[in-house]
Amino acid sequence: MKLSTLAVALVSLYMQASAAPTASDAPQPATVPNCGYPTVPFLRAWSNSMTDHFYTTNQTEMDAFLAKGYVAQGIAAYILPSDTPAPTAVPLFRLYSSISGDHYYTANATDRAATLNRGNYVSDGIAGYVYADQECGTVPLYRLLGDTDNFYTTDEEEVDDFRDQLGYEFFGVAAYVNSQ
Repeated sequence: MKLSTLAVALVSLYMQASAAPTASDAPQPATVPNCGYPTVPFLRAWSNSMTDHFYTTNQTEMDAFLAKGYVAQGIAAYILPSDTPAPTAVPLFRLYSSISGDHYYTANATDRAATLNRGNYVSDGIAGYVYADQECGTVPLYRLLGDTDNFYTTDEEEVDDFRDQLGYEFFGVAAYVNSQ
């Protein structure tokens, strides 16, 4: 009797173990590599009257733009703060055109210099630091251009909407950032 009870228990245990997924069959949690550097929100706002998207990591600066009539649109991405660049990060330069009222962001120093040399934009400092190449789980920060508005997003649906519905021209990846 004791032997048959033990046999039934072993068979039951074997059946439970064989029904359980093996380690290779079980879904594995997604892991996103982390470079280990602190990031800050890259805030986005829109001004209908200026036809301009504005981005900053500084809430006080954002509040000043909101007081000028810009409307907050949340967090566009997460970037490295301007005072703590990672070794492989590059500056995200911010330029401003008083002629068009547009803010332009580029991680390409050659593009920055060429844009400044044309005379339509002036340097407005460094917005923060981003990656030139995809690493540590970063995602593309896409750039689109409307008539006078540079628009940046990590959201591919927004890319499609701005291109297809609003007529913005797609300029590809401006940099790589941490997603929303």
